[in-house]
Amino acid sequence: MAHESILSIEVLGAGCPNCTALFERTKAAAAALGIEAEVRYSTDIGRIAELNVLRTPVIIVNGVPLVAGSLPDLNEIKALLTNVRSAA
Repeated sequence: MAHESILSIEVLGAGCPNCTALFERTKAAAAALGIEAEVRYSTDIGRIAELNVLRTPVIIVNGVPLVAGSLPDLNEIKALLTNVRSAA
């Protein structure tokens, strides 16, 4: 049984194709790693401003923005999530 330290995963974006692609890739990465946290998608501009990120899409894990303004591939997202799990 893997140690589970990822409690929340959120993708923020403007609804553009890159934002929705990042959401789908993030869901796939979490599923492939057996992460049970729900992956949420939001286009809430207030939430984006609250985090003080200037570019979307954004991946937020456990409340911390990890990626902003880029579209990492599936393996890069899996590596990010693995690193977060390992750090706990």
